[in-house]
Amino acid sequence: MILYALILIPIIAGSLIYLIKNRKVLWFAFFLQVALLGLSIYNFVIVQINGFYDVVLGNFAAISGITLRCDTFSAALIMLTVFIYFVCFLFGIFEKFMNSMFIFFFLTLQALIIAIFLSRDLFNVYVLTEVSTIIVSVLIMYKKDSSSLYDGMIYLITNIAAMTFFLFGIGFIYRLFGTLNMDLITSRMYKVQDVKALALPFAFLITGVGLKCAFLPLFSWLPKAHATTSAPSIVSVILSALYVKSGIFHFIKLREMFLPAINLDEIFLIIGVATGIVGFLLAMSQKDIKLILAYHTISQLGLVLVGISSGSQFSYFGGILHLFNHAIFKSLLFLAAGIITDKYGERNINKIRGVFRRMPYVSIMMIAAILGITGAPLFNGSV
Repeated sequence: MILYALILIPIIAGSLIYLIKNRKVLWFAFFLQVALLGLSIYNFVIVQINGFYDVVLGNFAAISGITLRCDTFSAALIMLTVFIYFVCFLFGIFEKFMNSMFIFFFLTLQALIIAIFLSRDLFNVYVLTEVSTIIVSVLIMYKKDSSSLYDGMIYLITNIAAMTFFLFGIGFIYRLFGTLNMDLITSRMYKVQDVKALALPFAFLITGVGLKCAFLPLFSWLPKAHATTSAPSIVSVILSALYVKSGIFHFIKLREMFLPAINLDEIFLIIGVATGIVGFLLAMSQKDIKLILAYHTISQLGLVLVGISSGSQFSYFGGILHLFNHAIFKSLLFLAAGIITDKYGERNINKIRGVFRRMPYVSIMMIAAILGITGAPLFNGSV
């Protein structure tokens, strides 16, 4: 019931808020996040005490039903999702764009992200990702100006192409294994005798997920989406801190699923290093404060890929830990950058001056986020 509640409550609440169309219900949405945060913490504690647990929708057999699995990784990501949504509502509660329609899409996206972190059925992952892609595109294009429409369409077309590859891979996997349950596929992967038969489905699935993760060379869409000039700052926060993590999450799950038969960690290690270096160099060449943050996200995703693919257990868990580090300090950076650009009406860092004098508290938060992002001692990036 906890998993059902975590997924369904945001959708139901968003629908009610959309129907009521009253700004006073913004406070209802805010306190809803407080309740969901408590529920996600409770769920995490249960997983820590009792271990992972599965829920099969409709009480079907795992081979044919849609399975939700909550383990430590999923529970932690859900807790992170709800926490960042809570911060975003706290940040934007008085903003004009926070109307009933925006909140409906925003909360629905939250439910879809949580469901993606829980799903163990490949086709269910595909459906959830496709629906969330459409909602993200709507949020990017929410202000309906030419820039946001262009960025939103680039995001939509690119990610639909990615999930088309993913769907082709699903078809091959079902033909080979007769199920789409990732745990059952993993157990049967050990029995595969002709490894070459897995090459094409592996390539399709990893290409789709790699594009969602913005690995080199499939990252050109990410800066347009994460740093679009017209999208609210909280949309950039959700995309950079959370939504791109769903791609990394399923890269990790697909890697584990194919590992008994296919191990390409050395290739992904090279891709991770290249992604990190190119993302860093492109970030250094930008003048737009949000484009700097967007390209930096690419470099950090490369760093995570390096940790996951290095072959060391310590590096693997370091890469996973950095997902959470990046989500926290990148959220703070995007929110602080949003306040600064609204105040100055300018995104060019060469033209923004005297921030500490005009906005001391925002400056302190920005400095804290910068120390985190640079790995300064006692800040989360240093771990």
